[in-house]
Amino acid sequence: LEVWDTTTVTDGTYTLRLTVSDLPGNSSSNQAPVIVDNTTPTVSISNPSSGDILAGIINIAGTVSDDNLNSILLEYQETSSPESWQAIASINPSNIVNNTIYDWAASSLNGDYIIRITATDRTGKTTSDEVSIRLDNIDPLIEITSPTRESINAGLVDFTGEISDLNMDQYTVKYGYGIQPPRWWNLTSGSTSEIGTIFSWDTPNVKDGYYTIKIDAVDKAGNAANREFMIKIGRAHV
Repeated sequence: LEVWDTTTVTDGTYTLRLTVSDLPGNSSSNQAPVIVDNTTPTVSISNPSSGDILAGIINIAGTVSDDNLNSILLEYQETSSPESWQAIASINPSNIVNNTIYDWAASSLNGDYIIRITATDRTGKTTSDEVSIRLDNIDPLIEITSPTRESINAGLVDFTGEISDLNMDQYTVKYGYGIQPPRWWNLTSGSTSEIGTIFSWDTPNVKDGYYTIKIDAVDKAGNAANREFMIKIGRAHV
């Protein structure tokens, strides 16, 4: 019959009418409402941001909107495995503006991933947005091999072992006098993993006795670990 170029009109609701007439002048008409929609959906992810290091439940927020929205699909893939998308959720197709889209339980995943949101409208047009993130659901590792628990030490005491995490943010080593120290003093701190000799404590200026050593570590995803153990400082007396 005819081809209608809908790009020449603005989006909206229209009525199409077909009228057929014969030679004697008889005519018949029929009409139907149609929706013209040449606008693609709007999709943007505002949270998380590309490069974020995250753990646990990931709040995915942003905007997904269209006057004739049909579906919203949320997916993820490992950065190292392109085009291996896995569905996170199919979301109720309602407009979301600067708000939570989905809370993703990602506590079983570790590594670099891409999150993608795809919106499709009723005419089949799609729009997607992606962010690249790192998931880290592993606590920092703290292992001290020397000095051993309740060992007797004097002079320069080397602390050896490992304080490590792929995404280390900060670690601190403190000491306090006694079993339940009322006060803590800093021994050392750092923002990178340490393996081998972590630090050396020069003890001549501390009194003999039992000391509690406390090590705390946190990574950039917020995972934390801590260790406490006692050692004895004791010099030989003549």
